[in-house]
Amino acid sequence: MMDRAKLLQAVKPQVRKLNVSLPGCDDLYVRGMTAAEHDTFTLEQMELRKSGGQAAALDLYSAGIAVRCLCDSDGNRILADSDAAALAAGSTAIVGPASDMGLLLSGMLEGMTEKKPASAKTRKPGSGTKSRAS
Repeated sequence: MMDRAKLLQAVKPQVRKLNVSLPGCDDLYVRGMTAAEHDTFTLEQMELRKSGGQAAALDLYSAGIAVRCLCDSDGNRILADSDAAALAAGSTAIVGPASDMGLLLSGMLEGMTEKKPASAKTRKPGSGTKSRAS
């Protein structure tokens, strides 16, 4: 039977991350979102839909996920929520795979396996060998 202590242990931060190689980015990591980050992202999307419509929300969808999921080797975010617009104006070769991997590591892509997007190569820092999710 599930009790309070078991439930709190089950949901404690267990954010997984992968070291990935994306064009022009060395030793870049992508991690899953926390529940709080996901909720903030969802609320931002709702506000964008209200104020600017569906198109406005879609313009920042992948970038909004990527800013929350790109991280350093310790799993700390390297971008702020406010960086989403700058990412959205940038290369989809980086934003797309980062967003896809972030959704996957967040457990939000039902039915998908932990196969990386074709343009993202997982690797150990400083090497060309593949790495597993941590």
